[in-house]
Amino acid sequence: MTLRVGVHPNNLHLQLAALTWPDRWPANVPDVAFVAYREGRDTGHLIAGDVIDVGGTGSTPPLLAQHDGVPLVYVAASAPRGANGAIVVRGADAPVDVSALAGRRIALLDGSFHTSFLAAALEREGLSLRDVERIELAPADACRALDEGRVDAWIAMAPWLSRVRVEFPRWRVLTDIGAYVPNRSVFWAHRDAVERHRASLDAVFSALSALGQDVANHPAPYAERLANAGISGADAASWRTSLAARDWQLHACDGVFYAEQQSEADLLHRHGDLSRALDIRQTVPSAPLNFSSAASTR
Repeated sequence: MTLRVGVHPNNLHLQLAALTWPDRWPANVPDVAFVAYREGRDTGHLIAGDVIDVGGTGSTPPLLAQHDGVPLVYVAASAPRGANGAIVVRGADAPVDVSALAGRRIALLDGSFHTSFLAAALEREGLSLRDVERIELAPADACRALDEGRVDAWIAMAPWLSRVRVEFPRWRVLTDIGAYVPNRSVFWAHRDAVERHRASLDAVFSALSALGQDVANHPAPYAERLANAGISGADAASWRTSLAARDWQLHACDGVFYAEQQSEADLLHRHGDLSRALDIRQTVPSAPLNFSSAASTR
């Protein structure tokens, strides 16, 4: 039975897996079909609609999916990525700190990890999501909007952060994400799919772990693949900087991870983006995946 793995441009682990399948994958990986889609916020609908079996996003989309009644379970998570997101402002007339964002227009991908990041940063200053105007913009449009002064701040992520530092030297990072949320990549599936595909998921995530190890050791060829595929419109140099800075480890979900997800769910509930409280214990699989990264994909 084919395991259907969802792929979108903002999950680099799965995007690189799709770009290198099957020529750089171990022979023991079972039948896999990569299903491309536009963005991570669609993952819950695709899992609920039986279009994909498993996908990867930031930490926020599965919380929204659980809130909507999707019977999901978590299967793996990346290491924390505290340098992969930041609130960026334009120049001398921009907000000087997070507290100065009150009443301002913030460009972001709402419903992604951007929302939780913004909520956590505002809450630390005694503010809430209701105190800012959230402007839904794709990264390229958000970059233009900030440059033209149509928004006051932008939640940017890799590889755009690398480009900002080169192309817009007068812009400032107001704060990095790492001070507020762990910002892991999170891999999740329909509960029924985990029971049907457990052996396949173990093999695939072992291969993904090894792939990540190879990217960490040799980022240049993978940066070329992403650039040649047109992912995020970034060139190979920008991608190489982003890939080299990333922690590529994958882990089975543990108590620390579930506590993080519960804390984020409670945060979004306090800010009104979740209308009811969630119990993250409902997303624990009957048995954890058993995967390793012992082999290299090279």
